[in-house]
Amino acid sequence: IAEALAGEAGAAAGATAASSRGGVKVEVLFVRHGHACHNLMNGKYQGASRFAKIVHCRYPDPPLTDCGLRSSVENGRELRAKLDMYSWRPHLLGASSMVRAMETARAMFPDDGPVHSLPFISELGGGFVSPCNEPGSVARQKQVLGDPAGF
Repeated sequence: IAEALAGEAGAAAGATAASSRGGVKVEVLFVRHGHACHNLMNGKYQGASRFAKIVHCRYPDPPLTDCGLRSSVENGRELRAKLDMYSWRPHLLGASSMVRAMETARAMFPDDGPVHSLPFISELGGGFVSPCNEPGSVARQKQVLGDPAGF
């Protein structure tokens, strides 16, 4: 992730838009979630059977793996160091309503406030076909994330 920010500050820090009428500048930095538990089941990282590839997304609202959490912390450290070079700090942390996305945001930006759930930012699919892309209940998410989840 940090290497992606090696370019110019404006373009590298995220998508930038300015209104021609109001002159409002908004910078958005998108980061993909870390390695989640359902990723272990898809057979992509080990020679798994066809069955594993079919059922990998049957894991409802999967959290990050331990490795995914550790790499999110490390990626966040590197990303913040690059962003600090441009005096760039987030004013709002948002993530999809998926546990893995909220865990990634909290791990990467632990001192930048609560993570706000953005329910319309998500992967396609969900429901019966892909429960891994369907958010769990708020009660279950609080159980996984703890109280300071930002809801």
